[in-house]
Amino acid sequence: MRVLVVGGGGFFGGLLVEELLKETEADIVVGGRREAVASSAGRVRSRRVDLDSPGDCGAAPGRANGSYSS
Repeated sequence: MRVLVVGGGGFFGGLLVEELLKETEADIVVGGRREAVASSAGRVRSRRVDLDSPGDCGAAPGRANGSYSS
């Protein structure tokens, strides 16, 4: 499973990413205005995404099975 977390580089988004890593086997793509630091777990990738720019919304590779916005 692949999950996109928009705003995952912030405080609450970071907490969500930590919980997803603990509770699931999902590969996580963190999208935000700036690239977040990748996890040492190797299951987290970071992409710069601006939701105000429609072209950026397709920046996350592949299709996500779920998405969260923090």
